[in-house]
Amino acid sequence: MKRREPTKTWIWFESWLRAAYDKSWRHKGRDLFNFGAGQMRPALDRDLPEGRLRDVERVIADALRQRAEDLAREAAEAAALADDFVASVRDRRSTVRAAEFKSFQDFVEACGREWCADNVEGFEKEAA
Repeated sequence: MKRREPTKTWIWFESWLRAAYDKSWRHKGRDLFNFGAGQMRPALDRDLPEGRLRDVERVIADALRQRAEDLAREAAEAAALADDFVASVRDRRSTVRAAEFKSFQDFVEACGREWCADNVEGFEKEAA
């Protein structure tokens, strides 16, 4: 049995589903349209009437918006996790650094030197 060439409509739908879902585009596409395995392409790989085509376009557009929202939420969660990690690292480094000083006065002087080195132009040259 010779396999039939996909329609332009199918190629277009498939490209957008791939863009949204990458390797899981078939599975997610079936879920999107409530199709079982092997039902999506026969239903969409044909010249659809304008009303049905608009319905399919609306479903894909909504799915793309939802995917964008999901990715934004994941990005925000990842950024918050990175901030928590940086704070944890800062706490650990501060604890290690504080243990290096013999007195609180040594710690204050070191912090002052560090601040001046970061914020006062030419401080390192003056100190030397």
